[in-house]
Parts: sequence; structure tokens; C-alpha cells
Amino acid sequence: MPNNNQQKAIDFYLAREAKKGRVIDPDKDENVRVMRCCDDWELDQTLTTDETERLVTVICKESNGLIKNGRRLLKDIAGEADRQLKTKWENGRNKEFIEKLLADLEKDEAAFAKDPIILRAKVNGEPAEGSYYVQDGNHRIIAAGIFFIRKGRLPKLAFHIGRTIDQKRFRP
Repeated sequence: MPNNNQQKAIDFYLAREAKKGRVIDPDKDENVRVMRCCDDWELDQTLTTDETERLVTVICKESNGLIKNGRRLLKDIAGEADRQLKTKWENGRNKEFIEKLLADLEKDEAAFAKDPIILRAKVNGEPAEGSYYVQDGNHRIIAAGIFFIRKGRLPKLAFHIGRTIDQKRFRP
């Protein structure tokens, strides 16, 4: 049975997806399954600049064009995304979405911070030098990373963090 913060994090995720028009079956959704493997949740947390730069980003079809030499830390992904935004974007539809998120961030940093990014502790196979794994909010954190590169400071961000993973329930 989920603890109160765990259920709040799951409910937050489901509500955010519903706002996007997505109907999620919590019993079949991969993000919910993984979130249920995290027993210790802290909501609306902040991270240091170093912890934020060392977030481990998702490997997926849409982000593969940003992963160079296997480097998945935000500082590397954001640098590559910023470079590609200025030259040739290598991975399709993400360009417009990331540009929209950057524009939203530039227009209203406070509103951007009201939508927490969901993180979890890393598991075996994820970069040892990383801090946390981005479970949901990969595009938003990439936009924040580009903002950091361009402005020299991170925007205010909030995170829901699953700090303890039950390795027996977690499977890739």
C-alpha cells in the first residue's frame, strides 16, 4: 500500500497526464509501476545546482539524438539540445516542444516551478556519477538545463523525489 506522499506523487502524475488529454490506466502505466517501487517520497523538494546538472535523463526514441557518447546527465543533454536548437535538430518533434517550454520558462519562471518534475533514486545500470533519475518531466528538465546554459542560473524548480527504491519490485 502506498504511503501518503507516494500516492500524492502518483495522483499528481495522473492529473498532469489528464490535463494533456491522456487517459492513463494506473495498473498498466510504466511510470506508475516504477513510482510504486519508491517507498520513501519527499514532495516539492529543491536540489542544488550540482545535483540538478547531474540528473540522469531518460533513454527513449525521442531523446536518443541528444545522447552523445552515452552521456545522459542533464549538463550533457542540455548542452547538446542547446547546440542542436541553434543548428540542426536531430530528433524530430521534440524541437518545437522544447522551444515552447523554453518560451514558457522565459515568460513566467514562477509558473514553471509549480509543475514538479518527478525523480527517483538511480538503480544499477544508470550512470554512477548521476544524482537522480528523471522519471517524468524529461522535456521540462532539458528546457531548464538550456535556460541554465543561456542565463548562467537555474530557474526555480520543484521535484517530487522517490528516494528509496525497492530493488525486488523494480525491474527494467
